[in-house]
Amino acid sequence: MSDQITIVVDFNNPQWVQNKTYTLPFQAGLSVHGALCAVYDAHHATDPGFTFDVRYSGATLGNFLQTLCGVPTTPSTSWEILINGAAAQFGVDTLLEVDHETIRFVYVLDKDEVGGSVTAKAKRART
Repeated sequence: MSDQITIVVDFNNPQWVQNKTYTLPFQAGLSVHGALCAVYDAHHATDPGFTFDVRYSGATLGNFLQTLCGVPTTPSTSWEILINGAAAQFGVDTLLEVDHETIRFVYVLDKDEVGGSVTAKAKRART
């Protein structure tokens, strides 16, 4: 098996739209933003629904994911980024460190859930 990373777009509502999963070769020094660009380059011709918009929010905050697959963030929603199940430390600017990492973008429906929603849901599902 070659070294790869997996990208999952989790809309957090399977009745609304199916999640999307992509794989691409691992590259040292690749960021989450770079992985999004690589998925776009590799898959947009066959999956035109894969789009994203990243906005620069200044030196302190860096880049911020505004829209993924046509689904925008709003004052009460957000895209949470998890790498191997843990919150990405620097959002889309987080560097991928090892092969076989999984980047999961989860659409969070309530701004009060950001930062803990996925972890809390996973814990509830296991109990």
